Amino acid sequence: MHSLGSITSRFPTHCLITGLCATLLAACGASDGADSHLPAPATKTESVRRASVSIAAVAPGTLRMHYRRAQRDEAQWGVYSWSGPARPSVEWIKDRFMLAASDSYGGYADIPVDATKTRIDFLLTDGSGNKSCASDQAGDFAPDIAARGQELWLLEGDCKVYTSAPAISLGNLANAAAHWLSLDTLAWPGTPLAASYKLFYAANGGMGSAPDGVTGADGSIDLCVAGALSPALQAKYPPIASLPMAALPPTPTTARCACANSGRWSSRCTNKACG
Repeated sequence: MHSLGSITSRFPTHCLITGLCATLLAACGASDGADSHLPAPATKTESVRRASVSIAAVAPGTLRMHYRRAQRDEAQWGVYSWSGPARPSVEWIKDRFMLAASDSYGGYADIPVDATKTRIDFLLTDGSGNKSCASDQAGDFAPDIAARGQELWLLEGDCKVYTSAPAISLGNLANAAAHWLSLDTLAWPGTPLAASYKLFYAANGGMGSAPDGVTGADGSIDLCVAGALSPALQAKYPPIASLPMAALPPTPTTARCACANSGRWSSRCTNKACG
């Protein structure tokens, strides 16, 4: 299966040794068991190959902003910018420059710029206000943007603004993206319910990402994305009660036991629907 994304996490081994036979949460056959405190978040990463530039020419005085997401749902995202565009955004979050066009890299938006400005200040958000990066972002204008136009590239999980198409493995294992709430339950912001996921593990750690997917793993376990958290977990963790849930399968296996004794995890999004 083709890799679209992943998350990784460190989780205390003493919390995983017991309870391997617990039932799962509602849509996957659910359990309400949870740890006594909110665990440290996990991390989402994606591996991407060398990006292709757009075929369509950029118009003079125009900034083309590219964005790539693991789920390839960039059309739902837009650039909210209060300084830099010829007509800055006014109403949060409706007044955005939507990434309605696409190329082999991802989605993009063409934004006419204010030639009196030297950069664009912006936030990249979806329709619910979820941000690509927590802090404001900015990109400097090229000196000849008025005559030749310009392009900038952005990647999910990476707050750097690139001036050329990046050729990197997307993801920083230190970034927070998901919460492990109980033995068999993850709450992951922005998780599409239509996708499916794998939990990768390595007894000695050392996992990473590469253009072909997760590296350094001993094995993997299929996860089920089941929609909302159970009522018990929503009550226990109100700040993240609305996040989508991913759950481990109900049958303990040798692989799962290996996970329980491991300090390193990685969950990978695939293009196969959750059955």
